[in-house]
Amino acid sequence: MQTYFKLENTKIFEGLLTMTNEFNEIRVQQFVPTSAMDYIKKSVKDMSNTLTLCGFPQPELLFTDKASQDKNFFEEWLPSLCEGIESSRKQKHSGSLPVLDLPSDWSYTLHNTNNSINEALEAINMIAEDKEITVGFDSEWTYNRTAPAWYPTATVQIIAYNDINSNVNRVIIVQLSKLKNLPHTLISFLSNTNIKKVGRCINQDISHLKASYRSDHDAFEAQSIVDIGNFCKDHGLISRVNTSLAEICAVVLGCQLKKGSETPRESNWDRELTDHQLRYAALDSYCGLKVYLSALQIPMLNEQNINFIQRKHGSPIILLNDDQTSDVAYGNIYVDLQHKKSEFEGKPISDNHAIVEVTSVLVPGAKLQLCDGAPLSSFGTPPFKILARLNAMRPCKVSSREEINASSILLIDDPKNQIEIAEQTITGEEEGCDNDLVNEDDLSNDLGYMEVQNVEQHTSFMEDQDLKAYGIELLKPRYEKIKKQLSSKNNKIPTTRIVQDVWHALKCISTPKRHSLQVEFERELTDAVMLLDQSDLVAVTKVLESQGKKLSYERRKNKEWVQARIRRVVPPPKKIIDQVYNVIMTFGALKDVATQQPLFTRQSWKEAENFLALIGSGYLSDPPGISLYQVRRKDKHGLNVYRCLRGTNSLEGGVHQNLNRRFGASNASVRLTVALMTEYRTRHNLNVGVPNHTGKAYKSHYDIWLKDKTQLLYLKLDDALPDHWRDWRNSSACTSTTEVFDISMVTGEQIEDLGFTKYTETGKKDRNIDLLSRRQGTLFPILPIHTDAEKRIFREMVIDFYNNAREVPENKWKAFARKWNEMKADGEKEFFKFPELLKKYNGVYNMNITLKSTKNLNKKYLDQLHQPPTVNAPVPRLPSTAAPDISYQEQNQAQQGPPRVARKIPLLLPQTPSVTTPASTQPFSQEALQTAQYLLQQFINNNNNNSNNSNTEHGDAAEESTNIAEKRPAIFHHGNNNEDRSHKRQKQKRASPRCRKCGETGCPGARGQPCRKEQ
Repeated sequence: MQTYFKLENTKIFEGLLTMTNEFNEIRVQQFVPTSAMDYIKKSVKDMSNTLTLCGFPQPELLFTDKASQDKNFFEEWLPSLCEGIESSRKQKHSGSLPVLDLPSDWSYTLHNTNNSINEALEAINMIAEDKEITVGFDSEWTYNRTAPAWYPTATVQIIAYNDINSNVNRVIIVQLSKLKNLPHTLISFLSNTNIKKVGRCINQDISHLKASYRSDHDAFEAQSIVDIGNFCKDHGLISRVNTSLAEICAVVLGCQLKKGSETPRESNWDRELTDHQLRYAALDSYCGLKVYLSALQIPMLNEQNINFIQRKHGSPIILLNDDQTSDVAYGNIYVDLQHKKSEFEGKPISDNHAIVEVTSVLVPGAKLQLCDGAPLSSFGTPPFKILARLNAMRPCKVSSREEINASSILLIDDPKNQIEIAEQTITGEEEGCDNDLVNEDDLSNDLGYMEVQNVEQHTSFMEDQDLKAYGIELLKPRYEKIKKQLSSKNNKIPTTRIVQDVWHALKCISTPKRHSLQVEFERELTDAVMLLDQSDLVAVTKVLESQGKKLSYERRKNKEWVQARIRRVVPPPKKIIDQVYNVIMTFGALKDVATQQPLFTRQSWKEAENFLALIGSGYLSDPPGISLYQVRRKDKHGLNVYRCLRGTNSLEGGVHQNLNRRFGASNASVRLTVALMTEYRTRHNLNVGVPNHTGKAYKSHYDIWLKDKTQLLYLKLDDALPDHWRDWRNSSACTSTTEVFDISMVTGEQIEDLGFTKYTETGKKDRNIDLLSRRQGTLFPILPIHTDAEKRIFREMVIDFYNNAREVPENKWKAFARKWNEMKADGEKEFFKFPELLKKYNGVYNMNITLKSTKNLNKKYLDQLHQPPTVNAPVPRLPSTAAPDISYQEQNQAQQGPPRVARKIPLLLPQTPSVTTPASTQPFSQEALQTAQYLLQQFINNNNNNSNNSNTEHGDAAEESTNIAEKRPAIFHHGNNNEDRSHKRQKQKRASPRCRKCGETGCPGARGQPCRKEQ
């Protein structure tokens, strides 16, 4: 902010506020005059409206570096963040879709011993030796939303239908919780390429099964895996890979799949299974297979054609936008059976068109070509009829979004419903889950952790006892109060979707960088707050041990590699408050051996108290049910490489710091800054957003309008979209939004409260001021106090303001700003003001008054410093002999000598000897003139000597050179005056080297060889 957005060399704004989504795309970016959140109200509201208009979900989680201060603001302007976690998961009741149930001719059997499991799976493996078969696959493990923790896979469900056994349709349920190793028939089943295994999030089920059984005996590589999320998307049935199984069931099968807390999904699967649990497990796996078999009847999306959509009256369809990348509405094919018309609202109905009765709108701002570019929201409340192309439709089992919502829940409800998002394994606070959390007590000394004991046992450490007593007195009451609140039976820990950035919080305790324990303290505090994921830790440890490496060494020397493969979780306060307190009390009073200074100062202890209060409030803990990691890829060892979505690090380093490095313009004006910021935002969102969406780098130009036109040309020619175009969302397919970046417009409420005048065209000559006024929506721009006229007006108004102000402190600056804006602003020397700008300048004004008072009080001491002593310039030391007197003729000859000498010092000597200058007015003293005359004479003599033939070391050579020069003809460049050029140095022939022994030029000794006479 120090190098751009300046007007008259004055910084207009104090900061840049940026909000990014989970793909690190910039969604809000505003320059703000102060840190107050009121200036981004309109931007946040417009962003929320845009998400609704374009069919995107509202924000579910927000990270900020000031959670306690920003919580009220964001919960007011983003209501989706205010929804309770339990209430957001409640199902909508609707009886329009039938409930999916297991058919009466199907059965399920439980197998929980090795013999029983081997017998059941051996039959499937034997049949697969001769032909390829398809089976459904699913798994379950213990899961509790209120206290999630990592549990091994408890059951595996396998669907064996009539293609395998024509006599029995059954679901084989394998309970593994009582087994130490995987049965060999299950390993053969998973590794068999002839058995196609289909299911929702099946890759995650397989990975979780591998993490549960990691011995060499249980190693396997799963083959022939089909995820129905990807499969249904490829067949055009859903638009998102991470669509929940309940929603897929509603779209493909037209049935409700009961999920959520009313089902046994969140029960204990390690105990003896009840019939309710068995039936739920069987139905879940049956649904996955049924969806696959139904979707198999529909051709791939790029193989579909208009003949596949039957123009049968009442057929439910999903309507796509013009670029065929997203769903925009649900509806039914409409055919007027009584009056068969060939036109619809004046438009001909061709063989490629059909009338659609829209029953539910997903994207209100979507614009369709056959609707004359009007958004769907302009047609009113559904149902309504429109004309659409057949190749922009997909068959569906339901005709409205409400029917799907009746059988589906939010994505955050199911830990397995996002194929690309890793499951959250440690976020709970349940007492019985302590053994599954990876803390300092669970790890061996090889992991590089310090074994933290009780504070009272550290008597052998070198401590500052007085400072430690101060720390105990300050922190212990706060710690006990938090413990009492967390242990209260009636206390419900508040859950919030406004979460404090943990990286900022960990840095809030200031410690000296030169203290030898500073790095160790930060590492221990991080490990106490952010616990490691058990499954990732085991997997990484196993890989490193196979390479002969230790995890403790890799965490210190190659920490980026380890951090990308092990997830971390911030549990609820009850899980971490004890360990954090022990770490702080252990390190706080320890002294450095070299400096003998403790790690904590008194200010550090106060900051540690605030840190404990922040943990106790729950602002640091991960919200339950929302995963904060995304799987990027798998490395060569089979380990998941994650992308962390936690905190604001990607915004600080990926946007703000990167913006400072790439801006390149110093003291940029308003117009230049707006243009550069727009260009930067476009490039950033494409270069960063596309890889995070698709996993592939963006390799194309940045002219989005040209890309939009090219994509529409493909569709107009009815050509199949190339693969690299399928994920491009055409901006012309949706109506324009009201979002504004860089400079936010003043709201109507602010205009009324602060006395602003709305913007009107005034014909201002200064384009920067006019642009700023137009962007802010006010007649004159809103600027900080920076002109002399504004400073004078402030001095006049502030005294009267303090004497007569009757408002409370919160409103007095608002009244001051309103009075200023209504009376003083003229748009030339005085401009509009926000209350915060006046309040900020008042601090500067008071500081100046204090400075002047302090100077007046200490005037006699400061005046001594304001009279700098004077010294005479040093005189150069002269030779012992007196400088020779130079006559006027000699001076004149010197000036008439070589022109280059006279031009160098033309004013050092008096021009005429007859004119004398009074001593009081002479610019140089007599001593200085004599010194200058002496130096000038020496300079002239040296130049005259250089103009003659140079003396050489040997007299003969010099004479020979002179003779040669005299015989050489004169060369004239300009004119015929040879005398004026006689002073030019003539080119001399270089003397030949002579032998040092004999003195001859032709002797080999002259070239460094032995002398001829010595040979």
